[in-house]
Amino acid sequence: MLRTFDSLGRILLEKPASIAGIRVSGDGMALQVATEDEFYLEWVVWVIPPASRGLCAELVTASSLERTKTFLWSSKTTYALAAELYLYLIHGFVYQLARAWPRRWKFCCELDAYELYVWLSGLERATGKRLYGLLRRQIVCSVIARQSGDGGWYHGEWTDMNESHFRFHNGGVLLLESALSEWDDAVIKASLARGVQFVASHTDTTAFGVWFLHDTLEGSAELMDEMYRQTGSVVKKFGAWVPSRTLGKSPPNKMILNTHIDTTVALHRYRRLTGDERYSVQVDSARAATRALLELRPLEWVYRIAYSGVRMVLLPASEAGRMPLLIRAVRRLLREYLLPNLFRLKRAFPRVVMPGGFVDRHLSHIHFDGNYHAVNVVDLARLWRQFPEEKLEPVLNDAVRWVVGGERAVLRWWSEVPPRRFAVVAFAEALYHLCMLRRSPDDRRYLAETMMQVEDLGLGLPPSLLGGNAEIIPSALQVACPSPTNRRLRIANLSTPERQEWLVVNPTQEECLIEWEAHPPRGALWTRGDGSVVALSEFPLRVAARSWLIGVDSSPTPNAATSSGMISPAFAIHEYSQAPTQ
Repeated sequence: MLRTFDSLGRILLEKPASIAGIRVSGDGMALQVATEDEFYLEWVVWVIPPASRGLCAELVTASSLERTKTFLWSSKTTYALAAELYLYLIHGFVYQLARAWPRRWKFCCELDAYELYVWLSGLERATGKRLYGLLRRQIVCSVIARQSGDGGWYHGEWTDMNESHFRFHNGGVLLLESALSEWDDAVIKASLARGVQFVASHTDTTAFGVWFLHDTLEGSAELMDEMYRQTGSVVKKFGAWVPSRTLGKSPPNKMILNTHIDTTVALHRYRRLTGDERYSVQVDSARAATRALLELRPLEWVYRIAYSGVRMVLLPASEAGRMPLLIRAVRRLLREYLLPNLFRLKRAFPRVVMPGGFVDRHLSHIHFDGNYHAVNVVDLARLWRQFPEEKLEPVLNDAVRWVVGGERAVLRWWSEVPPRRFAVVAFAEALYHLCMLRRSPDDRRYLAETMMQVEDLGLGLPPSLLGGNAEIIPSALQVACPSPTNRRLRIANLSTPERQEWLVVNPTQEECLIEWEAHPPRGALWTRGDGSVVALSEFPLRVAARSWLIGVDSSPTPNAATSSGMISPAFAIHEYSQAPTQ
């Protein structure tokens, strides 16, 4: 590829490089590549020595799981085969594959790195291939190499001030936590400690306790003003930012819920992994702030009316189009006037858990985003895992019903247009977390149905579904995901250290025979989506069109997860400049 970069390392332009000539002889092969002024030439070369020739065999075989796509909801892009890592891993750093709105540049993003790492961990467990361990090792090295001297990862998604977005930053923290749980490495540990210290230093004090910020721009009103000046299209659409001191917060703090919870989880996980108690007071205060905010229920009747209107706006177009003309006109007025002014109601009477189950993203920012409900459900489930004593189950149950109620109207609304579709995958990720927290048949049914919706949209599965997320199951206790020979089937690996469980989904319009090419489940009891048990006389297994099977084996789980022969990385990190060199 030919690329141009700015001084902050963001990609401005890119296009394929052309091969000008190829020369092959007994001694090797030479390529001539045409370059252009002002462009950097980027290419990837793997050198495989004779002692590692087994990698060549790994490269020319691919199981059905390896050909399954995953969806990175940070980039809102899909990843399928191993070599596609280098669409993200550029010049030694992981970039978002998508171009950032509104400036249309590509920037480095540790959340993409983390999602790739989780998916590749599941593939390594499932295939036993050393290849995926090497790819994971490259990702870890890239994240450590890009870390700034103050411990932060900076992104510059919106501005030339090179702001840090803490959801992306926390992707680096979570990735290093997962790596440290697998490899007790001094370099990983030191980098992780710096990353945790950086994010823990960016907080605000509210009436309820500590609040973790969404980005470094929330640090002052001047930075917020400059951000809106640089992104003029945002100002034109939404108006200037509106300062407020709701709940005693500082004026620029938007009180974005999902990032606050994400940081709380990352810091608590760091404490559990390392025994470092320096941030315990902050974490406990942040939990109290979250708990207090989730419990707020002011002005119930007004909110009930307002969010009935929100529910109407979030109806799929196909359903709204069948409404009488007057109702359609009311719906349009609600979209144009209610949604942009909801922040005024929330600022005067703060709450984020709404009647009907919707969980709003923030308190005082000026726009409404119905897609982030799915992300909030993911993070609330993650928070519940870390702190099971928190009474989050009723909120989560209502939040799920908001999506699946009314014949899955919200799920269909998310599916209508590409910018909203990432929420479908995020919701599937949320349901997977819930399935791993409890044995609810409803959770499994909703997950299977959402996986079919994901497939219908041509998207990929959430990265956690192969069972490689160390936040859910520690690396040493993860169980390999079985691989079906039929590439149209989709698997969610629900196995825990206590029992093995698999959800096999058939998103096609015809019945599929289930045969296994790797890690076949043995001795499992299989049930259909309707709860009926598959009798022995009905084997070999078949799954009906647009349906699913659940297999459970309660015998002791093999505690044999390994890194497939991959040696401990011994991470030696070289200095990299922030921008490419010629």
